Amino acid sequence: TNHDRFFDFEITDDPDEADHNFHYSGELQDLLSKTYQQVRKKKPHLIPHLQKLIAKYPKVPAFKNYLMLCYQLAGKLNKAYEINRRVVQEHPDYTFGKINLALEHVEKKEFEEALDILGADLDLKQLVPGRRVFHVSEFRAFLNVVCRYLIETGQLEAAEQRLEEAGEMLGEEDEAMNNWRL
Repeated sequence: TNHDRFFDFEITDDPDEADHNFHYSGELQDLLSKTYQQVRKKKPHLIPHLQKLIAKYPKVPAFKNYLMLCYQLAGKLNKAYEINRRVVQEHPDYTFGKINLALEHVEKKEFEEALDILGADLDLKQLVPGRRVFHVSEFRAFLNVVCRYLIETGQLEAAEQRLEEAGEMLGEEDEAMNNWRL
């Protein structure tokens, strides 16, 4: 297999096992999880709630990321992009900020800028140097932006190879794989 070529790292579904710099107490982890579920349900009252959480927890980039997602889901892309740029500026090591910035460039057809962020090898370890263990949500988000980049730039075979290998790592029934089924 090509595992050494594309995905030479580990993925975990336990946030405490991922080797990032954003580890939180159980209580805060629960709040993050509940808030994320509300964001996915597109609850409109969330924006002021998230602004309060951001004020209370300024060092937790996930709440800012969730605010960005709320605006994105509401179709307010410019506001979402603006918030994400703030996330990247304030938390340069936050994986989702970088991934979302690359995605913005792909959506705007700014492929060189996207590649500058993603790295020439489109390798998650290049995006976040020094890490070896990523949370599955980071991997799914990275896979999404890389595949969108590859498809938008006409590299369909490369996208298929990434998806095939990701399917081996995640399992074919994983939610990330369902996004790409025809």
